[in-house]
Amino acid sequence: MNNNIFRLFFLTFSIITALSLSTPAAAQSIDFEDFIRQVLQYSHDLNNASNQVYISSQQSISARSNLLPRINAALNHTWFQKTPELSINIPSIPVYDPVAVPPQIIGMTPPIDTSFSISSNEITTAQITLIQPVFWGGKIFRNYQIAGINENNSELLFQSVKIKTIQQAVTAYCHYVETEYYLRVALAAESTLADHASQIRIMVDQGVMLENDYAKSVVFWDNAKLSTEKAYNARSMAMMNLNRMIGSDFTDTLIIKDSLPLFEIIRIDPRQEQQMVDYGLENRAELLVAENQIAISEHYENITRARFFPDINFTTSFTAMEPNFQMQNQWETNWSVGINFSYSLFEGGNRLSQLHISNATAEISRENYINQQELIELEIRQYCDQVNEAATSIEISRNKLNTAQENLILAQNRFHFGTITNSELLDAHSLKVQCEKDLVEAYVNYTLSVTNLMASTSLLDLKSLDENIMEVLP
Repeated sequence: MNNNIFRLFFLTFSIITALSLSTPAAAQSIDFEDFIRQVLQYSHDLNNASNQVYISSQQSISARSNLLPRINAALNHTWFQKTPELSINIPSIPVYDPVAVPPQIIGMTPPIDTSFSISSNEITTAQITLIQPVFWGGKIFRNYQIAGINENNSELLFQSVKIKTIQQAVTAYCHYVETEYYLRVALAAESTLADHASQIRIMVDQGVMLENDYAKSVVFWDNAKLSTEKAYNARSMAMMNLNRMIGSDFTDTLIIKDSLPLFEIIRIDPRQEQQMVDYGLENRAELLVAENQIAISEHYENITRARFFPDINFTTSFTAMEPNFQMQNQWETNWSVGINFSYSLFEGGNRLSQLHISNATAEISRENYINQQELIELEIRQYCDQVNEAATSIEISRNKLNTAQENLILAQNRFHFGTITNSELLDAHSLKVQCEKDLVEAYVNYTLSVTNLMASTSLLDLKSLDENIMEVLP
């Protein structure tokens, strides 16, 4: 029995020693700018957009090459297993008297039976052909223009995806900072209410306070502990989302510095709002892509019309053979120049139906452009309103917090002198905690509103964020 106890004690001591000597994982500190850059490096959507830019550039090169002449080369070498022979077999032919009536045979020609071999048993043929499109109704050139527009579109979409990725990263980061401050406020409230409950317990034991007052303090303390637990869970989820965006596993070794990309608290007047709308309509990637889509549709209209015209190609061919058919062991060359003309006489109405489809597609592109304009203008104006509302909310929250802090100090003094009840003091403390949370939420909402406004006008980039990093709340 004693041996078992000793073994259990020794095992427990060994485990505690091992845990105490183990080196904890080094915490990795990451600030806002580094976090955004890591998100951009890891983003699958951004990588796909980058690959699409490369693909479209290669397609543009391919379309450009169609404008150049096509040169084909062919080389044919034939080897005969046995030297081919030519045989001549002419039998005897009767010779008639040209004046005799009736005709009479006067003799026979001698028969001929001979054969000879070709001087070579190998034949080599080389041919080079050049084909230059002369007139295809502009189809080749318009395909080249379409490829260039698609290349420009892919670059615009890359910038759009980059802006949206930054916007998502800023939103996730701000929500994490918000949960971090909620946790701080909850921990501070829990500690304060724990001390208050302890003091009330002492006063109850001394007969100064009633037991009911202590029960109320415990209820507020329990609610504060529940709020702290919720704050921990919210921060863990926010941290998990941050780690997902940078491609790492969820771990507590990632430390986020408590800073927000805060901007100067401003209000946007109607003149500035119209300027932002005009700028957004000129630079918004989605609108530029929709504008390019109109041009592409119009090119396809013209390509469809070109199918009603013939295709004309200029062709040149050079052929060389050794040996030639005159049985001479030397190269024989031959040139040929021509014009190739092709036209489809009947396609069952397919060309006409394709023209109607391309016309309808072009009209859809124009309607989509107008719709995009209206949506972007509405979006920018909504974000301007949100910025103004968030700025007002910050001012109101600041004033409420200052008032709540003064009220809490006054309530603490009155409670100390016994002029107010325990419930009134706890209510004052709860109001102060709520005002702290409201102020943090107002800061976050303003940051997100400005970020969304910058994204909607294509002004959001790393430089604009790096210049506006500010600490919020101690």
